[in-house]
Amino acid sequence: MNKLFVSFFFAIHFIVVSTVTNGEMKAKKSLVKIDSVADDSLIERKIYYLREVQNRLKHLHNLKGSKANISITITSRPSKSSAYYVIQVGYDGQLRYEVYYNFRINKIYIYTNEIQKHIEIMDLDSKYIPLKQWRTINK
Repeated sequence: MNKLFVSFFFAIHFIVVSTVTNGEMKAKKSLVKIDSVADDSLIERKIYYLREVQNRLKHLHNLKGSKANISITITSRPSKSSAYYVIQVGYDGQLRYEVYYNFRINKIYIYTNEIQKHIEIMDLDSKYIPLKQWRTINK
């Protein structure tokens, strides 16, 4: 509920930014999208519940205790040059950050029911491949 209120507040705040030019009021649309906070939250949740991420989290808990946690960071958002969200998953320890996975998903698929079909993961050759294919290779 609290996240919803914060998202709503930012959405209302950034819908229209007014500027005064030569004594005239002109409305400009903000570059901040209303749904960007909701999109980020949805993507982070979907990535968090992937089998690979949950297995890493269990492994960390076994090694470090229940205080260890996985860090999920959206490192890139869709732009004119790329339609993808890029998400990095890793361990954020006191002394270092250790990347476990690099995922990406095209922005057109984030609200589909079967989002996992469209998630890609970076392989050892630094190329993105479908998650299903990666799982088959890395059994």
